Amino acid sequence: MCAICGSHPCMRGCPNEPEPAVFSTCAYCNEEIVDGEGYVDFEGLEYHEDCFTEAAPGILFEDYGAVRRTAEVDSFVGIGF
Repeated sequence: MCAICGSHPCMRGCPNEPEPAVFSTCAYCNEEIVDGEGYVDFEGLEYHEDCFTEAAPGILFEDYGAVRRTAEVDSFVGIGF
């Protein structure tokens, strides 16, 4: 029994709680993705959910050829020339 939280195994948040098992490494931040943590699997790479949200535009533009454009309506359409 833990001397701090009085439980066995230790309760979440107890300083004696063992570190969670590492599942993978985030392809964006290179930090560990640990047991019980949400993640995104994209094209065989794992990302923290927040990291994927931040990285998704770059992935689409750099790796998949997405193009950012500005919508412009042809100024001569409908004039009847």
